[in-house]
Amino acid sequence: MDIYQFAKDMELEGKVYYQKLAQQTPDLNVRRVFEILADEEEAHYQMLDAFQKKVNTPVINTQFYEAEALFQAYILENITLRDSQTVLEAYGQAVKLEENSIEYYKKMAKQAETASEKAIFIRMHFEEKKHKFLIENIMEILRITEEDSASAEMAKSTTAEEF
Repeated sequence: MDIYQFAKDMELEGKVYYQKLAQQTPDLNVRRVFEILADEEEAHYQMLDAFQKKVNTPVINTQFYEAEALFQAYILENITLRDSQTVLEAYGQAVKLEENSIEYYKKMAKQAETASEKAIFIRMHFEEKKHKFLIENIMEILRITEEDSASAEMAKSTTAEEF
């Protein structure tokens, strides 16, 4: 098995999954976050491909700071999403995908034969950790929003006469 091809395949799988999430997400800010994550997975693929072909490795042009800003806007606007259970499940799958990538790159960094190879895998390891962190934060906001919505519904159904 070619470790670079396997890693590239993982990155493409992540890209496709984030594109799918972006298409299914009704909120524009969250949609853009997933588009950015898909773009980053493509950049990771390109970097690994260049390294595999032993050509100059392109610098990852990360848009992660834009994703963080969009995430902050999402929090400030307190947007609720439709079908949050389905959305949370999809995001949970995205976290698992990132966890698999994190573990793979950690393993490959330990097995690296050269310093430059090790550096690439360590970098990829931390890139995927950033993705996981962002998705977990989105999931936490969704859970809080869902709990707040449930509390508001309960409050509406309770009248002052009941006390």
